[in-house]
Formats: sequence, structure tokens, C-alpha cells
Amino acid sequence: MQDDVYIEPFKQSDLSKKIDKYLNFVLALGLLAFLICIILTIVDAFIVKAGFSNKFFEIKNTGYAIVIVVIVGLIGFLNGTFGRTQIKQEFIYKLVNEAQTQKLKNNIFVILKHNEILTKGELELIKDKMVNELNQMQKSGYREMIDTNNSLSEDKLDYINGIKIDIELIKLIISKNEII
Repeated sequence: MQDDVYIEPFKQSDLSKKIDKYLNFVLALGLLAFLICIILTIVDAFIVKAGFSNKFFEIKNTGYAIVIVVIVGLIGFLNGTFGRTQIKQEFIYKLVNEAQTQKLKNNIFVILKHNEILTKGELELIKDKMVNELNQMQKSGYREMIDTNNSLSEDKLDYINGIKIDIELIKLIISKNEII
């Protein structure tokens, strides 16, 4: 299988997938609670300063919200959730349709089969492996051209050009995925 793909899919446990699924929601709730605590503290300070009422909201409640946000963020960091930037489905579809080499298509399908998502890290790793393969093919192609005193065959030139096009396509997909 190693010859058909550039990289093996990152293995992700079911627990890790569940954390990825719900962590952003929990983190957003924690940040919302933190903002509400800050707003209530500020409003309370104005009410007390104006003399309308005694202080009813303590700063320590804001501290609880901060602790919750930090704990949830730490769980996400240790799980690797923030490092797994998912490539959007429309870009995966474009990548598969416009890819020139079958090896790239096979690799994307293997990753999607195992993890159901394609991440930016996996795509960058594929791109790096493709660049290495391209460099090796160009070096061996130059040696072959010198040895035979002839140009490369059309098949090899087409494959090298296909890899170049795929590398540029991956760079484009990664940059578009970051913008949107």
C-alpha cells in the first residue's frame, strides 16, 4: 500500500473525534460565560458608583469562567483539536477532480475512508512528500537523459508535470481554506 499513497492517515480514536466535535461548542459557551461575567461586573460597578444598589456581582465569578475556559482550552490543546484544521468538502472535491496523479487521489480517498476528514496537516505532509518525489524523479530523469543522450519519455515527463500541477493545486487549496 505504501507505493499507492504518500502518507498513511493519522489515526484518531473515537474519543478524540468526539472531543473534536463538541469542544468548539463548549469553548464558545465558556467564552460567552466569561464575556457575560465581565459585562455584569462592569454594569455592577456603574450601578454601585451611581449609588443605586450594593454590589451584587463579585469578580471571583469571572475567575470561575476564566478557569473553565482555560481547562476546556487545555483539553483541546492536548487532544490536538486546534492543530487539526479541516479542509472544507468543496475544496476536497475540487482537489480530487483536478488532481493529475492517481497517487494523490488514492491518498485522499484512504484518508477520508479512515478519518472522514482531510486536515491541513495531512495535506501539507502530502505536499512535502510530493516535492521530495518530484526532486528524486527530476534527478533520476537528468541522469537518464545524460546516460542515454536522449530526452525523457513522454510518460515520465507527463508524470513529472502532473506532480508539479498537483503541488500547485495543493498550495492553492491550503491558501483558500485559510482565507475562508
